[in-house]
Formats: sequence, structure tokens, C-alpha cells
Amino acid sequence: MTQNELVELTAADMMHPEIVAVDAKDSIAEVERVLVDANISGMPVIAESGQVVGIVSWRDLVAHLSEGPSLSREHREEWYKTQDDDDRYRVTIPEDDTTVAEDLMTPLVHAVPSDMRLPEVARTMTRVGIHRVLVVDSSGTFVGIISTMEFLRAIAGLAEVGAG
Repeated sequence: MTQNELVELTAADMMHPEIVAVDAKDSIAEVERVLVDANISGMPVIAESGQVVGIVSWRDLVAHLSEGPSLSREHREEWYKTQDDDDRYRVTIPEDDTTVAEDLMTPLVHAVPSDMRLPEVARTMTRVGIHRVLVVDSSGTFVGIISTMEFLRAIAGLAEVGAG
């Protein structure tokens, strides 16, 4: 793919249509299991009504399990130092922790229309400071998700084309 082709892509072209999500009432253990099993860093949280009500990520889990909302770099580094290399993507959740997904999630949900061009999607994510954005169709229905990883894959593809 060339750079010109990349900038012509839309959110629908780049999004992941297979949506991995958790229910708002799912336990913290279930959130962690889904993140690990799907090999993802964050996902939508769905209310009983079927509406997306937030996004939950590893960062949210770390903030909760490191005993407080402090997300300073030093605080996160200290928490990660306590994790064994083999368990880098697993966390120990106390058995008595009754936290559920809606307690952990960021309740702000950002969405872009499926026909938005990728440069504008990137500007939106950068301006808001988010790592994933939901994609909605013309009726406002949630149809996919784009993460920063999709952009990295696209740029890596450009590098391969440029190298050849």
C-alpha cells in the first residue's frame, strides 16, 4: 500500500469488525481474562441495554490493582516491577475483589463515522488522547473499533513497500 492509498482509506477500511467486549457487570477477573485471551489492551463495556457505556483497558486494571488512581510513570513502573516476566500480561486479583467492569471503565466513549478518512481518525485520537476509537455506521450503530495498533500495522506496511 502506498502513502496515497493509505490516506484514502476510511475508518470502515481500517476497523476491526470482530468486536471483543465485556458486560458492564462482568467481574474484574473476567475483564482480565478477556483482555489476555483476546491479546488486546482495551475493549468496550456494554450495558444490559446493549449500549456501549465505556472502555476498559489494562491501564484501568493497573490503576485499580496498584491501590489508587495515581497513574504517574513512577507509580506504574513500580507496579510493573512486581510482575514476573512469565506473568507480564496476567495480574493477581484478590479473591474478595468485587469490582466489576463498569467500576473500572473510562465512561467517555469516542466514536467516528465509518466513512471518516484515516488522517482525520488519527487527528481525532491524537486530539482527545485516546488509544482506541469506536466506529459507527450512518445510523449510529457500533460496527467496529480502531486502535493505535491498526495505524502501526498500516505504517509498517508502508515501510515494507518503501523497502522493496
